[in-house]
Amino acid sequence: MNKRFLIRPRQHSVLGQDFRSSLIARELSLTHIDPDPGREYEDPELLVCFDPEDADILKCVKRFKATPVVAHFQLPWSYQLPDEQDRARETLGLVDAVIVPTDELKHELEKEIPGSQVYRACNGASREVFSPASRKERYAYRAAHRIPANVKLLGYVGRLQNSKGLQVLEELLLRLPKLCNLLIYCPESNEALARNRFNGKERARVVCDDRDPLRGKHPTKYLDVLVATSLREAFSMVVLEALQSGVSVVAANSSPFVAEMDSLEAMKLVALPPKLENMNRCELSLERKEVNQIVGEFVRIIEDTTPLDDSERRELAMSVLSLGYTTEAMISRCREVYDEIVRVSTNQGV
Repeated sequence: MNKRFLIRPRQHSVLGQDFRSSLIARELSLTHIDPDPGREYEDPELLVCFDPEDADILKCVKRFKATPVVAHFQLPWSYQLPDEQDRARETLGLVDAVIVPTDELKHELEKEIPGSQVYRACNGASREVFSPASRKERYAYRAAHRIPANVKLLGYVGRLQNSKGLQVLEELLLRLPKLCNLLIYCPESNEALARNRFNGKERARVVCDDRDPLRGKHPTKYLDVLVATSLREAFSMVVLEALQSGVSVVAANSSPFVAEMDSLEAMKLVALPPKLENMNRCELSLERKEVNQIVGEFVRIIEDTTPLDDSERRELAMSVLSLGYTTEAMISRCREVYDEIVRVSTNQGV
């Protein structure tokens, strides 16, 4: 019986971190464990968690204090609310190792949690879901959603909230260039907001879906341009997913990863105000003047962006994979860290 456990797996695998946790659990055979203190489990050899700022996760880590723990952490430290920072600091101070997706976040955590063991494991996107679609497939998707064949199809993927650039997205729709449509793909938890803000708009389409993307048609590969408006990220999965799908990206410069991808011709950045760098997610918002300036730059770049043809999409996808951002690399690195922590714990117990 496998004795490595994932504490309370995430539920919505259509979202980046949820997909990542479910994939790691499946590929590394992690058994799901409920943080409910009333449940009994036979001496785990390793616990893994993805939400160290969560109060139940902290309780579970304390409950199994003799068991080695690896925590995955994916957020800029200042993005969290103060009480979340307190819980994350306590949890991460108890675990044996922390896995993060970028060197910048590694350095940040080493500063915030002195003495912590922090490892980097690059993120990866599913090639089964995020791979280039042919022209025929793209047009079939448009037909199914009643999107004209002659327009430039833009897309937004993610939650609808100010920290994700909702102000920018709403203004962008009002100033959308001619012959452009905007497809908004968000979780069902945002459906009411999406229908209220965007339904009925002549050139907007809303698709809400919390199902596993392996069972549905994720829209990213069918886009001409992904617009990534998030104001703060440690690592933007939607950007990686689009580039791996051979889709051009216009993104707010919200993370070091996004800036790194700027070396690709299909990746264009829009500058953000420096004031956002130290704001938590509830503080992240823009003044009207800032929204106008940012949207103006989005519009300019979108107008200058020519949709890629099939061969260009395949070339872009190969370029991204060559940088090492693959699920295989992510799984391999996580396995290495898990095995090392178990080995060290076992040797200390001898």
